[in-house]
Amino acid sequence: MSSHTNTGAQAEDEFERHWQSQGKAAHLLRFRDNKDIRGLNRGKALAAFKQPSDYLLTHQGVTLYAEVKSSAHPTAFAFGLIAPYQLGSAERIVVAGGRYDFFVRRLHPTEGRWFRLPARVVLSHPRRSMSWTELQPHAVEIPCRTT
Repeated sequence: MSSHTNTGAQAEDEFERHWQSQGKAAHLLRFRDNKDIRGLNRGKALAAFKQPSDYLLTHQGVTLYAEVKSSAHPTAFAFGLIAPYQLGSAERIVVAGGRYDFFVRRLHPTEGRWFRLPARVVLSHPRRSMSWTELQPHAVEIPCRTT
């Protein structure tokens, strides 16, 4: 595994490439975050408004909020990687009848893979993490490179 810090950029790049490759079957809108605002202001630290998720995704007629996360943890995905505001947004969106999914990229030297985890699963899970084995039913095919 690479020794670099996991900033999430690799996962976001793979996620964007995947949905952009779907042509007219998908539309992906990326919400601006603090990294974007800093980049637009030549590195000045300015606060951006909190966003409910990283993206708004429409695929084959279904629109949902999509939050991209990545983890190099050897055994589990910890829900602590989800910002409290985003978890609260996910709960409000689900209660209102909307759809919110966490797209989780496992960073592993030989088994890098993606999982599409509905927010309702995270919100109702009895623990603060899910093992990679528990996540297997949520595995999805998004092309990724091993780290």
